[in-house]
Amino acid sequence: MAARSLDQVTVNQLLRKQGASQAVLSLLRMSFLGEDFEYVSGLQDIIWNQFIEKGTNWRKLRGGNDQLPKAFAARLGKRIHYGAAVTKLTQNKENVRLAVSRAGTLEQVEADRVVLAIPFSVLRDIELDESFSPQKRQVISNLRYAPIRKHDQRRDT
Repeated sequence: MAARSLDQVTVNQLLRKQGASQAVLSLLRMSFLGEDFEYVSGLQDIIWNQFIEKGTNWRKLRGGNDQLPKAFAARLGKRIHYGAAVTKLTQNKENVRLAVSRAGTLEQVEADRVVLAIPFSVLRDIELDESFSPQKRQVISNLRYAPIRKHDQRRDT
């Protein structure tokens, strides 16, 4: 029962109930994942925080991170269409529609669900419908990328 009630309120609503000022809410405006706390449920935030807290020992794929898309490609086989660019995405509760440009022609693809595993720098060039909130669009447009390098002390010796 508590989980259901937490899923009915946003993080900002919970913070307001605890006396957080608008200045505090503005300071905490965006979460680590780029979601505006005005739209993230309390339950979603708790689940994500538990995941982060337990993730003290981050894992990597043997053979490199490219093993994951290779495994998807092997499993999906001919259902993957290379050389195609998504130009528009629209969605509702029933389905997702993609406008896809391939070899100079534009085609429509419809699916029950779509996993869009692309960086925001690529997503910026895709026309998105109103199902993406203004806050999410702003994060997509403004998220800055920076190079990150893990220092490996074993190589220094």
